[in-house]
Amino acid sequence: MAVDLHTHTIMSDGTDTPEEIVMKAKSLGVTALAITDHDTIEGIKRAIEAGKKRDVRIIPGIEFSLEFKGDDLHILGLGFDPDSCEISRLLQQMQKTRTERALKILENLRKIGIDICIGFVRSLAHCSINRGHIAEALVRKGFVKNREDAFQKFLIKGRPAYHERIHSSIKKVIDVIHGSGGIAVVAHPCLYKNLTPADFDEMLRSYAFDGIEVYYPASSADQTYFFLDLAKRFSLLVSLGSDYHGKNRDVELGCIRDSENLAGPILERLDF
Repeated sequence: MAVDLHTHTIMSDGTDTPEEIVMKAKSLGVTALAITDHDTIEGIKRAIEAGKKRDVRIIPGIEFSLEFKGDDLHILGLGFDPDSCEISRLLQQMQKTRTERALKILENLRKIGIDICIGFVRSLAHCSINRGHIAEALVRKGFVKNREDAFQKFLIKGRPAYHERIHSSIKKVIDVIHGSGGIAVVAHPCLYKNLTPADFDEMLRSYAFDGIEVYYPASSADQTYFFLDLAKRFSLLVSLGSDYHGKNRDVELGCIRDSENLAGPILERLDF
């Protein structure tokens, strides 16, 4: 038996449909699965229905893309009401900023002789538009060999098509998660290379986080021990997840060892 509290579908930047990811979870013995697409909850109800048929418990989730001290910060919302008006209003605002950013990136590409229309990018996105869809458009139009090439040449900070994104505030996102009945978890802290131990202390003192994703495929043993200590010092729930994206990343669904035991307290808090 396994638990995975961080996964993505085609509704953001994964390659599996909600139904496919549930089928895969069942085949791998994953009994509790959180769907945490980027800035959208469009796949959750489909996953819940598929989960009922295959005896896989689906936990409503989302991954918010924010910023702290100039570095990316992602927050997982878990166990909230997917019909919450608060979540819906916030996501409408965030979808608008994503679309505006995509238009600016496409405008920057046109300035260097690469003409891709927003309609084509939309056709590649099942819901939320992100840079991954623009990267895919660049691949399909023959401007680059693969998605990584697209990011390195055009889409990351410092490259000609990059455009900053307007982020929601950390406090607002956490308040909305709590107001919708969910818990707020710091996602993959091991990836925030520019944040110092003092920065993590400041962040956890300043904001009402409920948990931290301690167990993550890219986390080293030293990082895992460090974040376990943080969880203990700040009385945070310990979370875990694969960050599964399907074919877009070389990581397996439900890959965290002993996940069922490690996730016991957070599943109890989520009432799953």
